[in-house]
Amino acid sequence: MSRNLAGADEAWTAERIAALGPTTDVPTTASILGVSGWTVYEEIKKSRWKTTRVLRLGRIIKIPTYDLLNFLYPGHVQAAPAAGPAAHAPLAAVGSSLAPA
Repeated sequence: MSRNLAGADEAWTAERIAALGPTTDVPTTASILGVSGWTVYEEIKKSRWKTTRVLRLGRIIKIPTYDLLNFLYPGHVQAAPAAGPAAHAPLAAVGSSLAPA
């Protein structure tokens, strides 16, 4: 689960953003970027938000912290972790390691 605006009066450093975890919410994203949450919600609603990817989980909106770091600190962020089927071992290899001896 993402952390929120606790300690929002502190500066948003790369380390502090990374410590939020893999995703954060819209109010925290707005705080990091120095804009209002309303602005971010409106840009997302109107499909004009191009700063980061937007993850919609039902009515919940999450923003990947990797995208924020890459936007604010281009070239200083390590590659995002691989995701999806190609990032995992083939099912046959997993199944063979789980087979009873």
